[in-house]
Amino acid sequence: MRVPTIEELKLAYKSKITKSWDKYFSYYWSSTPAGQERYYYLYTYDGRGYPSTPINAKRSDVYGIRCIK
Repeated sequence: MRVPTIEELKLAYKSKITKSWDKYFSYYWSSTPAGQERYYYLYTYDGRGYPSTPINAKRSDVYGIRCIK
């Protein structure tokens, strides 16, 4: 199992797989780097990927995570 890339998360959104995820979190981490100590996350309300900011840059922030094979 691994953390999906931002492109894989976007595909999951387009396939409507993420619809059931909304009840848990609105943001899901990806494994795609967005600079030093920063990563992209998926916003499940619009299906877009956003780079984390210095405020939410750490992976320990409370965002959801979904693993894939």
